[in-house]
Amino acid sequence: MKKLLEYLPFYMVVSLIIGIYLNHKLVHLHISISKILIVVIFLVILLFLSKRSSNNKYFPPILITSFICIGYLTAHIKNPKNHYNYYKNYNSKNKVITIQIKEKLKSTKFHQKYIGKIIAISNFSSTGNILLSIEKKYSQTLNIDQLIVAKPDFKSISPPLNPYQFDYRNYLAKQYVYEQVFLRKGEFEVIEKQKHTLKGIAENIRIKLEESLENQPFSKKALSIMKALLLGQRKEISKETLTSYTDAGVIHILAISGLHLGILLIFINFILKPLQYFIYGEHIRIIIVILILWGFAFISGLSPSVTRSATMFSFITLANLFHRKTFSEHSIISSMFILLLINPMNLYNVGFQLSYLAVFGIIWIYPLLFNLWNPRYLIIKKVWQLSIVSISAQIAVLPLSIYYFHQFPLLFLISNLVIVSLLGFILISGMLIILFAVSNTLPRFIVSAYDFIIIQMNTFVEWMASFEQFVLHEISLNQTQTIIWYLIIIAGIKSLYKFNKKTTFFALISFIILQFLFIHEKKTISTKNSLVVFHKSRETIIGKQRGKNMTIYNKIQDSNLDYIISPFKKNESLDITLEKRVPDILRHKENILFIMKNDDFSMIKGLKGNLIILLSNSPKINLNRVLINNNPKMVIADGSNYKSFIQKWEEACRKQKTPFYSTEKNGAYILN
Repeated sequence: MKKLLEYLPFYMVVSLIIGIYLNHKLVHLHISISKILIVVIFLVILLFLSKRSSNNKYFPPILITSFICIGYLTAHIKNPKNHYNYYKNYNSKNKVITIQIKEKLKSTKFHQKYIGKIIAISNFSSTGNILLSIEKKYSQTLNIDQLIVAKPDFKSISPPLNPYQFDYRNYLAKQYVYEQVFLRKGEFEVIEKQKHTLKGIAENIRIKLEESLENQPFSKKALSIMKALLLGQRKEISKETLTSYTDAGVIHILAISGLHLGILLIFINFILKPLQYFIYGEHIRIIIVILILWGFAFISGLSPSVTRSATMFSFITLANLFHRKTFSEHSIISSMFILLLINPMNLYNVGFQLSYLAVFGIIWIYPLLFNLWNPRYLIIKKVWQLSIVSISAQIAVLPLSIYYFHQFPLLFLISNLVIVSLLGFILISGMLIILFAVSNTLPRFIVSAYDFIIIQMNTFVEWMASFEQFVLHEISLNQTQTIIWYLIIIAGIKSLYKFNKKTTFFALISFIILQFLFIHEKKTISTKNSLVVFHKSRETIIGKQRGKNMTIYNKIQDSNLDYIISPFKKNESLDITLEKRVPDILRHKENILFIMKNDDFSMIKGLKGNLIILLSNSPKINLNRVLINNNPKMVIADGSNYKSFIQKWEEACRKQKTPFYSTEKNGAYILN
């Protein structure tokens, strides 16, 4: 760790990250590229002059400032919004738009989903990314690089409409996608002419490899796992299987990443070890290793996770030429620097964050754990090494994993010991199976044997996931708490390498602050008293919260209810009680919520307090008369109402100057 702090590119990466973050947070500031470029050139000149000067005390601050500006500039340039030919700068209404398929997403019940890149409006070159949804009635699946033409209506992407829900709009914005387009069959045309990209070529190769596996008699379940492990495609894996892998703590094996390429790297290095005895053998070995790594990345479709891992391991492989331990840390920092320059939004990618944390965890924590015990017997030693690798990575990613996923599988160590031990054999034999499948020479007994191994692996994972009492669900960490946890972990690691009073004191103070935040959060929730009208299409869902308890009122209570309630429950650690009814009246402090489900509003008479009317299930009422006679504080229309009714009610409220709130437009209504 100390050596890393002496490595200049480390400060360059940190500065670059600050610049990218500032660009994202200050996106409303419309600063031209030319102005930023002038500042960067000026700082680079100062940097050069300060380096040549005998007194170079100004060099570090100028270097940091320069790379903050470079990070800001890189993020600014990469954003299509800042380009003169961005599609929103044109009047695109009723114009023919040419869209290139950039990425295939997981389809929904009714639509095939893609990320599309706009390349032309009429005959004018243009740029910009969109979310493209094509009705499933159009049976043909589009591939990467295919071109379509259409006259689409661009629609904004909806924000989350309920508290703590996943913000898909924000997630897409970090991929420079700001609008969406819905197309039906007959509203677009596929162009035969294509502009081929490297990713598109890789995708076509991957599809052919998938087809060769599909032609073999593998079971459906085994085939879906094989596609994830060998070709980076897990769209066909069932929701139940994904849940099992998550609860068992081995979900990471279903996404090709550093673990897979690390295993492949170990195997290749073992096979090519004899080359080191020849002249230039080490250089030849490194070239072959890098080619194989990128070959594997290529047949996996060059997904972001595998590209990131291939870059990281390429740097590590090159660093091995120097035979110095610290070069591992340096090469990882260098790979991070390159990946952020290529795509600044990698910074916000969860996989990117977890991958680098896991690797640094292994580099820094593994030696500490290894020194605790050095077994004499080889088998016990290998099991111990595999265990502490898993523990090291888990310690490093734990706070961030809880922040994003709100759960922790206590049996992760056992699951990883078994699955990771099998993974090497599954990956290498899987590569050979693909080769035989492509040449159509795969023996039937090998298919049966490999299928059996995959199914048994699945069975083991499902068995581990069945111990629900060992899976900690609904753990909550906010952003501040997560950062403090990492400060404690870093200070702890530093103290274990070399005891330092200041570092230990810092860790202790951080831990006290963390406890204070937990106590404050618990107290805030315990005193909370709120009423929430959630948004759900065709349904009325109301939540009444008192401290850590919340009662949910909803007549239907289908499986989709959890999608709405669960984020709220996880983030505030609530105990939920379900009531399969929606009452007519709910009282909250001095407010009275009257739920109007039909044209009978006689119950309103005599109600004392601030009246709030919730319109539910499209009641056929004369709202003007209701407003005049009762003078409510507010009128709310939830997702159970027809859109035409909501528009009519909004107009009536506007005329009577009564505040109107639509959950479809504004999201859940929260009354504190």
